[in-house]
Amino acid sequence: MSEETTTTEQPQAAPVATADAAQVAAPAPTGTSGMGIASLVLGILAILTSFLPIINNGSFFLALLGLVFGVVGLVAASKGKKSGKGISIAGIVLNVLSVIIVLATQSLYGAAIDQAVKEVESGSAPVAVSSSTVTAQDGQESSAAATGAEAQDAAQSGDASADADYSSMALAQAVDFKDGMSVSVDAVITGLAKYDGTPV
Repeated sequence: MSEETTTTEQPQAAPVATADAAQVAAPAPTGTSGMGIASLVLGILAILTSFLPIINNGSFFLALLGLVFGVVGLVAASKGKKSGKGISIAGIVLNVLSVIIVLATQSLYGAAIDQAVKEVESGSAPVAVSSSTVTAQDGQESSAAATGAEAQDAAQSGDASADADYSSMALAQAVDFKDGMSVSVDAVITGLAKYDGTPV
């Protein structure tokens, strides 16, 4: 008699697709984007120095370089090769702001320099001289020197010119220049000497 052995085969279950299978299929990012980090660092440096005259010329080039790094880092993060999309976006924003600040401050500094050059070229010739005499501390009136008296006469006649000598003015005499500056003699200090030792 032979025994029959029966084997029963268990039906195999079909594989179930899970969320883990989708994650296994897509490659995981290998790390934070170095280009995004470089963009952020360059953006911080550029925005901190973008207000400083002359130095902001270098800030402009740092910002442009950081902008390129930020775009490369953003593209790599968008393709899923690297992480750090937010870092790349922050770097791009900082670098764009730095470029705008540099251009605005360069325009401002240029206008200020142009104005200063115009004022120096036009000079500051006196347009009027006014003088008065005051009582000195000992109660006596101070009198103008000869050149101070000539300047007074020119002022009273309305003939003030740039060639007038204002090196010897009386106490409380004032000179008004056309650029708004006013110079007056408030006190006289004796015994002063120039750098070469000659008396003032």
